[in-house]
Amino acid sequence: HALDRTALGHRFKLETLWASTFDDLLDGLLKHEPAAVHFSGHGRADALLFEGPDGKAAAVSVEALGRLFKALSGKVRVALFNACDSLSAASAVSPHVECAVGTTEPIGDQGAVAFASAFYRGLGYGKSVAEAAELGRIAVLAAGLAGA
Repeated sequence: HALDRTALGHRFKLETLWASTFDDLLDGLLKHEPAAVHFSGHGRADALLFEGPDGKAAAVSVEALGRLFKALSGKVRVALFNACDSLSAASAVSPHVECAVGTTEPIGDQGAVAFASAFYRGLGYGKSVAEAAELGRIAVLAAGLAGA
């Protein structure tokens, strides 16, 4: 991944939860106590979509996400919501973390990957979260992808 090629990449340890339910997220946060959380998936203005018990999408409200991060205050420092219309999720979480990043509009899969790759490379070279987020936006824009 993008961090492997960076000067500070060795300082990052990644734990992945694929096709996660909300319970998987809760367990992962409690077990790993991450400094950063990256949600990559689908979203809408009022919720992020997780996998439900039936394997179909299950909406988790931004209020529930905000309350979750409040309950774990002091553990997570950065929350990145790499999903369509995820600004409300970032806003709900932002009082409880140092920095939250979300999108203001739909973003395609290619745009989300371009953003994340540039974002983490920025962090891996010691840039601030704000600088890394700007690098992500520039990567999406430079590739001519929607969602910059």
